[in-house]
Amino acid sequence: LDRNLGADGHLLGAALCLPRGSSDGRDSLHRVVARLGGSFSLDFGENGSWSLSRVLSGDDTGPLGTREWRWVGGARGRRSWATVTPVLLDRYPRHLFSAETQDYVAQSCEYAGLPRPRTIELLSTSRFRGAVPWNQYRLPVRRPALHVALEFGEPVRGPVLVGWGRHKGMGLFGWLEDEWT
Repeated sequence: LDRNLGADGHLLGAALCLPRGSSDGRDSLHRVVARLGGSFSLDFGENGSWSLSRVLSGDDTGPLGTREWRWVGGARGRRSWATVTPVLLDRYPRHLFSAETQDYVAQSCEYAGLPRPRTIELLSTSRFRGAVPWNQYRLPVRRPALHVALEFGEPVRGPVLVGWGRHKGMGLFGWLEDEWT
C-alpha cells in the first residue's frame, strides 16, 4: 500500500492528459489555463462547486496525489505501475481473475501504445490506500472491471491509462514509491 497514511479517497485534483505528440491541443490548453490564472471555481449548480488551484509541473509541495512523479514516474519512467481507478476490459472473459483476463489486459496495454507487460497481477483492491475497490464504482456501462498491477520489462513513462474507459479516467495507473519487483 501507499505509505501516505493520510490517504482517504477524497478528490485532490484533476488532470487533462493529451495524446503524445498533440502539439495543437497542448498549445490551446496552455492558453486556456494561462487565462484562468492560479485559482478558479467550477460551478455545477445544485451539485455544488469545486475550487481549483493550478499546480505547475514539477511542484512537489502538495499532497502525494497531486505530485507529477506519481503519474509520470519521473524523467526515465518506471517499470512497476498499479491502478488507482479500475481497468474496464475491452472484452468479456469467462472468469474475471484468469489467464484470459491477463491476456486482455496485455492487449489493452498494447492498444494504448504501451509495451506488453512482463507481469500482470489482477487485484480486487488497489495498491493505493484510499482508492475505491473495483466493485464499488457506479459505471455508466456494464463492463468487466478490476484493479491491476503491472510490471514492464523496460521503464514506461506515464501517464499510464489502459482499458475501455481510459479516455474518461478509468484504468489510471500510478507509480508506487517502493517498486514491488
